[in-house]
Amino acid sequence: DYARVAKRHLEEDGVFVFCFPCQQKDRCIKLVQQTGFGIVSIRDIVPRADKSALFSVYSARLNWEFEVVEEPALIVADSDGKYTAELLEMQRSRGFGQLGTNQV
Repeated sequence: DYARVAKRHLEEDGVFVFCFPCQQKDRCIKLVQQTGFGIVSIRDIVPRADKSALFSVYSARLNWEFEVVEEPALIVADSDGKYTAELLEMQRSRGFGQLGTNQV
């Protein structure tokens, strides 16, 4: 449903970004391709280093027929529950404070 709505609202060169459960990757790709999109990239999101991926973030474009880029997983926290350096850097780049919060 999201892909059908996105298709109605995107410009020809627009990008559709969405998330979907990791366990349903094949189903997701098939459904999105049925609406005329091609998957550009996929990135799994892992809530904690000692856990499995929870969901994937996808980018898709209309009539995209190139190879899918599978990006390295984003691990949110290490096995002790502390945010990873990558997540902290990503949050800093978006105005979050040192501990990944909105406090400076």
